[in-house]
Amino acid sequence: MCSTTYGDLVCRGCRRFAHEVRDWNRYEEPAKRAVMSRLESLQVSLISSVLEVVDPQRLWAVCEQAKVRGARPEQDPLCWAAELLRMGGHHVQRLDDLGLRAMPAWEHRPVGELADWLVAALYARAEAEYDRLHANHLRF
Repeated sequence: MCSTTYGDLVCRGCRRFAHEVRDWNRYEEPAKRAVMSRLESLQVSLISSVLEVVDPQRLWAVCEQAKVRGARPEQDPLCWAAELLRMGGHHVQRLDDLGLRAMPAWEHRPVGELADWLVAALYARAEAEYDRLHANHLRF
C-alpha cells in the first residue's frame, strides 16, 4: 500500500509526490514521463556515487527473475540496481552476483547496509525535492 495513504507527502516506495499518486490515472503520457524522468534522475545521481554496473545483462536477468516491478528495460541500469536493492538488498550476499561493483567507500560494507542507506537517501532526496518544488515558504 502507498505510504501517501497514511499521510506522507512523498511515497516511501515509488517516491512520487502525493498529488502525483492521487492524480496518476488522469495524467497524460508526457506528464507521466516527466515524473518518471525526475525519479530516474534522482536514482541515478544517488546510486552512481556508491555502485557501478559492470554487467548490465546479468543485472537485468536478476531483475527479471526477481520480478522487480520498478525496473524497466528503457531505464538506466543504475535504476534497475536501485530497485533491486530496495526490494531485496538484505538477501544479497555479493554484488558481483548481480553484475554490480561497489565504489571504494562501500566495497567492504554489507550489501544490506548499502540497501538501507540507499532507501533512506532516496526518500530524503525525494522529500527535499518536494519541499523545493511545493513547500509554501513564508514571505515577509
